[in-house]
Amino acid sequence: MKSFIKCASSLLILCIASCSAQYENCEINNELDKQCGAYTYSVVKPFFRYVQEIRDDIDKSELKDKEIKEQKEKLLQLDINAVTIRELRSQIADLRQNNNYLQRTIDGLTSISKCETCENRFNALSKALAESNNQLSRRNIDLQACQSSITEKDILIDLLAPNSCVRFGQAAGIHRIEVPGINSLLSFDALCDSKAAGPGWMVIQRRFDGKENFYRDWASYRDGFGSLDGDFFLGLEKIYRLTSSQQFELYMYMEGFDGSIKYARYDHFAISGEDDAYALTSLGAFSGNVPIDELRYHEHQKFSTFDRENDIWPKGNCAVDYRAGWWYKACAKCHFTGRILDRSVRNGTSAYWHDFMALRRVQMLIRPKDKKKIGPDSSKMSSSDEIYMYSKS
Repeated sequence: MKSFIKCASSLLILCIASCSAQYENCEINNELDKQCGAYTYSVVKPFFRYVQEIRDDIDKSELKDKEIKEQKEKLLQLDINAVTIRELRSQIADLRQNNNYLQRTIDGLTSISKCETCENRFNALSKALAESNNQLSRRNIDLQACQSSITEKDILIDLLAPNSCVRFGQAAGIHRIEVPGINSLLSFDALCDSKAAGPGWMVIQRRFDGKENFYRDWASYRDGFGSLDGDFFLGLEKIYRLTSSQQFELYMYMEGFDGSIKYARYDHFAISGEDDAYALTSLGAFSGNVPIDELRYHEHQKFSTFDRENDIWPKGNCAVDYRAGWWYKACAKCHFTGRILDRSVRNGTSAYWHDFMALRRVQMLIRPKDKKKIGPDSSKMSSSDEIYMYSKS
């Protein structure tokens, strides 16, 4: 923008020179000087005004960037508060357990016949109980303060950047997403889709043209690979951050070589973190127009790649035999990361939903279960409506 102002300034100088050239025969006298000056000013005045507007926009933009930076720093501090809350709750639980122990001991001493030793013990325990109660009160006050900051954090997250495709509604395409973590924000581009099953869905995996190689190592599946305008896998770490931030539903889209379109839907999709090998921890309730819930077989299974085997098949590595990464068990009843073939055949390395039958196109999409901000409720659409919307694109 600043370079543009320099160019505009150069243009103004040329304009002035051009205007002055038209009056090169003017003599230096007051009357002609006024005429030349008036003509030149009338020509360049709009340019001066435009340059000033650009400068004002730059100042506003720099101020907005500064505000966003300050809010992000504040958000990171609030993430630390969330960790503090867990520690405080643990301390409160320990203090309550200690209080119960002290109270039981005191109650036991009161039933014993009075003696000097027992009385000293009773007084010491009573003092310890009083101090423990004071600590418990202080921890509860700290907990209330941190909990109020978490409410503020939710507001800040919503203001800073969308953490799903919900905000974009019917505006499909690539959008910037930010997901909170313990000590940092994870920011990335995501493909939002409003055709497969209504507005607000984020595509986390897609195999349409078969040009992308899905026989990848662990790091590739963790970080993501491919192109958002072609075949891609969003990345396990991003999917984990998303599904741990709020409840998501999952939509499995599949298209056969005969042109038929099927789908499977789950109302609570979540995976664990890398320390648990990104296990498929939850699917929730199933619905759809496919006859069999094949993904259920893989629920609770850890993710596997050719260089990190987590399946339970005793005869080998499923990822090597099936030429992809997936939540293999022993091995796969459905397989969306498989290869896109040129015809409908039974092939274990293909992308399929049932009985190894190769599919022409597949994709996985997720959307927050809370759909307050996505406008029309696409859950009320019939399966035929959903298929029609997608086939018309």
